[in-house]
Amino acid sequence: MAGKPKGGRGKKAPYHTKLMRVPEPIAAQVDALGLQYQEFIAAGGDPANPPLLLERIQKQPDAVKQKHTRTATDKLIEKTSSEFVEVKKLSKEQRLWKELNRRQQIYLKLIFEIDQHREALKRGEDGRRSGSRSASQWRWIEYGEIFGNSTTLRMRIKEAGEVDPGTGSTFKVLSMHKLIEIRYPYDDLRWLDCKLTKQGRAVVLAGLRLEAPKKAPSLM
Repeated sequence: MAGKPKGGRGKKAPYHTKLMRVPEPIAAQVDALGLQYQEFIAAGGDPANPPLLLERIQKQPDAVKQKHTRTATDKLIEKTSSEFVEVKKLSKEQRLWKELNRRQQIYLKLIFEIDQHREALKRGEDGRRSGSRSASQWRWIEYGEIFGNSTTLRMRIKEAGEVDPGTGSTFKVLSMHKLIEIRYPYDDLRWLDCKLTKQGRAVVLAGLRLEAPKKAPSLM
C-alpha cells in the first residue's frame, strides 16, 4: 500500500523537491496537496502535468477569448453570482465534501456505508446482552487482503476500481482532514483499520444530502 514514490537503492522520485517555509494555518492543506500529487504519480500520472496544471491549461483558451470582451464589472458580477453565492449557501460540511476529489469521496462514502450497516445491526441487537462490544471497538473497519481474500472494505473499493498504489495516500488525506482515524494493527502496512469520525459522518450526510438515522427511543 505504499503510495508515496521513494528513492533509494538507485531509484529516484520522478520529480524535484525544494525546501519551503509554509504558513502554519495552511500547513495541513499543503501536506494534503503533496499527498494528492504523490498519489497521482503512484497511479502512473505525468509528473510534469498534475491535475491542477492540466485543468489550468484546458481552461486557458476560453479565458483568452474572453480577455478583451469582459469588463471589470462583468468579472465582478460573475464572481459574485458563482463563487460567493455558492459558498454562502453551502454548509461547512458540504464545502468539505466538495474539497475532496472523486476518489476520496468514493473511499469516504464506502466507509460510511459499512459503518452505517454495522450501526443498524447493533441497533437490532440487545445492547444489554453480556459480552456486547462497545462502539469504540466495532466501528473500526478492516482494510486488507490475506491469502487472496479481501476484507469487505477492500472488496468494495476494488469493485469501484480504486485499488492501486495510491490507496495508502488516500486514507492518509482523509485522516488529515479528520474525516477518519487510521491505525496499523500489524507490521504489514498493507493492512490498516479505519474508523469514521463524527465530522466524517456529518460530511458524507451533507455531501450526499442524506438524513441521519433516527435513534431508537430509550426504554424507561
